[in-house]
Amino acid sequence: MTDMPELKFTKTEIYEKLKETIAQKLPQEESKNPHLAAQLKNLKEEDVLIELREAAFHAGYLRINCTAEGFRRYDDGSYMQRTMNDEVDSAEWLFCTSGANALSEDAKKLTGIDYCGKTQSQIAKAVAENYCRTQLQNLNMTMRECRVNNYRFIETKPEFEVYGWYIHIAYTDEKGKKCELFCGRVCMDSLQNEEQHLSLWLTLPLCNAEKRKKAVRTAANVLYNLLFILSLAAYVINCFMVSRFGTYLHLAVPAVGIVLFVCAKLTHKRAKIFFISLSFLPIAAMIAGIFFDILSFLA
Repeated sequence: MTDMPELKFTKTEIYEKLKETIAQKLPQEESKNPHLAAQLKNLKEEDVLIELREAAFHAGYLRINCTAEGFRRYDDGSYMQRTMNDEVDSAEWLFCTSGANALSEDAKKLTGIDYCGKTQSQIAKAVAENYCRTQLQNLNMTMRECRVNNYRFIETKPEFEVYGWYIHIAYTDEKGKKCELFCGRVCMDSLQNEEQHLSLWLTLPLCNAEKRKKAVRTAANVLYNLLFILSLAAYVINCFMVSRFGTYLHLAVPAVGIVLFVCAKLTHKRAKIFFISLSFLPIAAMIAGIFFDILSFLA
């Protein structure tokens, strides 16, 4: 790695742009974390942290020598086996030689070459198996075994360096713990680092109170859906009982339960809780009715 490159935005410029982003985005995010929102409204320049990340990449492809065995079994029981040996080239990939893999997307945008997070041996094995399987299938044969004898890396783009400046905001959570909020980055617009691009955003993490509310809402939705499924199942079972015994009064209770669940689905907050609470009564009645029906059916 070379010396630290020059950041073309001053910290004051980033701070001012960040305040504009906060003023624009905070009204939609404030309810998720009022504690953090209050700190962002009084953001100071020293709360803005800028971290340089760097990584080195090079590009190239693998030339792979591989051997595979294929076979074909005929209807009369006869058997044919074939061994093939060939060389195949992989696609061109970017490889990270040092530094942060997180900058691979930047390297891809700057070069137009896809990044590969696999090792060269993993690439060689995958390419060889795919190539040999295809070649044998073209001969109406099934691949039984494939191995990589050797491979070599052919460089198409010499090693180059990519830099990125990650922007965080320092804050304290409800328990007084020091935290950092990732809110933007400065990217290179060219490998020569002649121009740089500043991107900022604001997404607040849920505070503990909102996390608990979300967990309660999720549990309530799961319970609602479970009870609704039970209600439908009870209705189907009672329809079966009606067809066998002609007890049409069985349909009234699950029908009431389904109506209550529909009302709960269409309402919110207290009204929703009210209808869900009422729905427990027909559920209990249906379960009791099914139990007695089953006893009668068995008798």
